[in-house]
Amino acid sequence: MKISIITVCKNAEKTIKKAIESVINQTYSDLEYIVIDGNSDDKTKKIIEQYKTQINNWISEPDTGIYNAMNKGIKIATGDFIYFLNSDDYLLDNDVIQDVVNYLSDHPNCDIIYGNLEARDKDNTIIVKPPQPEKILEWMIYGSMPHQATFTKANIFEKYGLFNEDYKIVADVEWYLNLLQYNDINWHYYPRTIASYALDGLSTKDIKLTRVEYWQVHNAAQVYQGNDWDKKRLLKYQDIILYFEEQLILSKKNNEQLQKKIDNVNNKFQSSQTLVIEQKHKIQELQQELEAMKTSKFWKLRALWFKLRNSLRF
Repeated sequence: MKISIITVCKNAEKTIKKAIESVINQTYSDLEYIVIDGNSDDKTKKIIEQYKTQINNWISEPDTGIYNAMNKGIKIATGDFIYFLNSDDYLLDNDVIQDVVNYLSDHPNCDIIYGNLEARDKDNTIIVKPPQPEKILEWMIYGSMPHQATFTKANIFEKYGLFNEDYKIVADVEWYLNLLQYNDINWHYYPRTIASYALDGLSTKDIKLTRVEYWQVHNAAQVYQGNDWDKKRLLKYQDIILYFEEQLILSKKNNEQLQKKIDNVNNKFQSSQTLVIEQKHKIQELQQELEAMKTSKFWKLRALWFKLRNSLRF
């Protein structure tokens, strides 16, 4: 069973090396690795060139966006299953593909297999666990299936089409929702973490555009038409609004408590500053007294006495 892995990239010099190495270090050997570069103008192409003997096919040319690049990869892929690994992501360990292939061998009727995803930013890491297949539609009312943890049989693209390039950020959401209207596609959830995903990608950088596209896709999705889904979607959004309102109230309370702690620390700091100033003044007064003593007749006699005593020692 051949697995085609496609990485699309542009100006990814900081992350592409780790993505590539996570693929070429896999223990499973029947891999086809394809890299589609959008004509990077940083060091990305030089880094890719270093691994050219371990990459089956790579091209570098201008594209119209991430889904245009992904579609290019699909068109030249020859594997039985296709998987997308972003340039700022990486496979979690060296046995990921072997484990997925083992599962597929045990479940030959599987058309789409998806697993867990490690989501990370500079401060935190969490494991995203998608739902069972029968719960995907409810999940996608406000979420999305992780394409970085999804393997799709190649003929699914041939039969149902590629990504809609009219969407710049959520074409994968539109693609998933389109597939979910067909009952002859067998989805399988594999409870294994597939890859590590960077949360600073395109969809998180422009949240307004992401949501606008997201709602356009949802409003047009065939599977969400009808009163029942209108109600489900409305209830979901009401729950989301309530959640964020509660979070705002909690955040306000936490900020007030934090401000009290800051004020308390500031008060203690100011008291300490006052004490330090007082002690500094006392030291200055003592130094002045000491200087006065050194110039006095008594101090001179005292110094003469010590000098005489030392000279009398044998």
